[in-house]
Amino acid sequence: MTNQNLPALTVLVADSSEIFRRGILRALQDAPDMDSVWDGELVESVEATEALQPDVALIDIGLPQQRGLSVAWQIRMRNPATATIILSPYEDDNQVFQSVKVGAAAFVAKDTPADDLLRHIREVGAGANLISDTLQGRPGVASQMIQQFESYSLAGIETEKLVSPLTNRERQVLSMISQGHGNKQIAASLGINEQTVKNQMSGIMAKLHANNRTHAVVLALNSGWLDVPEGPIAPVPGSPPAS
Repeated sequence: MTNQNLPALTVLVADSSEIFRRGILRALQDAPDMDSVWDGELVESVEATEALQPDVALIDIGLPQQRGLSVAWQIRMRNPATATIILSPYEDDNQVFQSVKVGAAAFVAKDTPADDLLRHIREVGAGANLISDTLQGRPGVASQMIQQFESYSLAGIETEKLVSPLTNRERQVLSMISQGHGNKQIAASLGINEQTVKNQMSGIMAKLHANNRTHAVVLALNSGWLDVPEGPIAPVPGSPPAS
């Protein structure tokens, strides 16, 4: 059911378990601001996404082959306006890292309560990149990202044509994002509010022509506008936990 006073978020559900899909669909049906447009197996989801253009796609990671990561990548490449959420039966650093690489907007455990899942869908549908906050408290993932960024090469792309100069504050914000800090930590460290952090990030992505925060970090590192952090990655002292 959809409240006509609210814009409905269209959601596609691709999961290997029909029972799990039924549970998600029931939660979506009870949400006044969401419409389920399709549910089915991973193999059919790319074509369904192209045909239906949903706002958000929930993608089962597809263990043990992790086929869902490939599906999420194809959806991001063919339908960049569709935000993807990776669903996984458990969390580990490598799964989170691979989800970052395929451009997922969020990584959510399958045992997440329905209300929390709906909140994630709403935030991602509104343009939030929650996977950046997932890196909070995961130094192993952040280290993997930095190692990859160091060796990453934008072969054949003249980065100076893509990049506009960043302000000192924008570089501070992006540097902290590259270390896995969430918006709350950045705001507390820099003495600004979370909305200002989000505004700064919007400006950074516009200047760098980036698709998401991870892409922005890659572009900034490879263009020389951001230094690769050295040493272990530690949380900001006194920072509140990321939500």
